Amino acid sequence: GNDKTTYSNKPVGRVCGDNFHHSAADSDEPLRISGTFSKCLIAWKAASESSYGEAEVLVDGKKVMTLKGGAGKWGQSEVVLALDGKEAAEHVIEIRVTDPAKMFTITAIGVK
Repeated sequence: GNDKTTYSNKPVGRVCGDNFHHSAADSDEPLRISGTFSKCLIAWKAASESSYGEAEVLVDGKKVMTLKGGAGKWGQSEVVLALDGKEAAEHVIEIRVTDPAKMFTITAIGVK
């Protein structure tokens, strides 16, 4: 899906393109990215609303962190460095929602 409430500004409207959005109606299949890289940045919508949940980040099958919003968050992107290798190698990044009944939005992923 696509979270159309991300990066909206009145009167301009949406200021960024499509994103990866999980809603309760979607499959709970993880978002998978694979390729040859040494670094991976992930940006997600850190929302305070209880309708938004958490997601685990796995690198090559190992959980490395949990992405979440919470009290005091205002729905803008937060960014983490999920992978910080020295040499490029084959990697698989998985982002899995922890509660399929909750929403979760990835706004950007960058690899190098």
